[in-house]
Amino acid sequence: MTVAPATDDAGAASSALAVVTTGLHVEYRAYTDSTITLRSLVSQGFHGRERLTVHAVRGVDLQVRQGEVVGIVGSNGSGKSTLLAAIAGLLPPSQGSVLVSSQPSLLGVNAVIAQSFERIHRSNLVGMGVLPLQFLDGEDATSLGLTGKETFEISGIAADLHPGKKLAVHAALEGRSTKFTVTARIDTPNEVDYYKHGGILVYVLRQLIRRN
Repeated sequence: MTVAPATDDAGAASSALAVVTTGLHVEYRAYTDSTITLRSLVSQGFHGRERLTVHAVRGVDLQVRQGEVVGIVGSNGSGKSTLLAAIAGLLPPSQGSVLVSSQPSLLGVNAVIAQSFERIHRSNLVGMGVLPLQFLDGEDATSLGLTGKETFEISGIAADLHPGKKLAVHAALEGRSTKFTVTARIDTPNEVDYYKHGGILVYVLRQLIRRN
């Protein structure tokens, strides 16, 4: 796997380190016997099954500075998602270490309002600390006269945020204002915790710090 910076060294040197991986290894166990039956799996579990170890990420040393953009290329197209998942705290390293000094941001985006969300899209927003908000049935940007150029103020987030909570939105543009209600598409108590911490990465890091 090759990790190449897309910024010049002078620009990178002036920024603090945001991500550091040292000797990072991530391994999977793959079971090779294809004739396993549900009955034997229930009765015997995984004991005695043939397996091999897949080295998805091996010995990656990486330094990324704040504001820097890097390109990640796997030797055969593999390993990129695994590396990102390990940096995000979604996969524990088999060896090595991952240090992250800052939380992800999406160009200052704090919330997204839409008529509906695809499941993975909604989950990814919460994982990045972005609040997914859904119009009520029968309402959308057109019916409410919204152009997307408004300044939006969302009320009720700090007080007892819970799955499906109704929040008030005030949209203002050039002296005209529109008020409407949306549903917070944070669907589980765990997602509430992720969002309150600024995303799953920060949540996982704080949990690790607390345990240590």
